This record gives sequence, C-alpha cells and structure tokens, in this order.
Amino acid sequence: MAAAAKTSNESLRFMKTLWALVHGLDVRSKWMERNLGVTGPQRLVLRIVGKQPGVAASAIAEALDLHPSTLTGILARLEKRGYLTRDVDP
Repeated sequence: MAAAAKTSNESLRFMKTLWALVHGLDVRSKWMERNLGVTGPQRLVLRIVGKQPGVAASAIAEALDLHPSTLTGILARLEKRGYLTRDVDP
C-alpha cells in the first residue's frame, strides 16, 4: 500500500508541476499579446518564417506539432495584423 501511495504522490506532484508550467506559458502569452502584439504561438511562427522565408504552412505545423487548422488560424491573425503575407503554392 505504501508503494501505491508514493506513486500517487509522485503522479500528483508531476501533474501540479505540469499545470504550473502550462499556466505560466498561458500568462506569459497573454502578456506578450498585450505588450508586443503577438501571442507565444504567433511568435514561434514568426521565428520560423524569419529563419526560413517562404516555408510551407505544413512544415511550420509539423515543426510546432500543431494541427494544420490551428496553424491556419494563427497565420490568418498574423496576416491580418500585417506581420506576414501568404501566397498560394502553385
């Protein structure tokens, strides 16, 4: 029984640490949007595009492990704000 309680405590500690990390990322992302005009995920996309101009959306989605529809929303917001332009790949 003691081993099960120890495992449970370790699992709980891990989950609390993970929650704190996710919460911290969310808070920082909201701060970035208010103060810099872009969220954390948008900044990551801009960094990739800055290092690889002309990179395909599929490559960005893969690099960030995002679903393509999630990336489409990020790209649309960045384009609307004038941070990037998109072209259709012939």
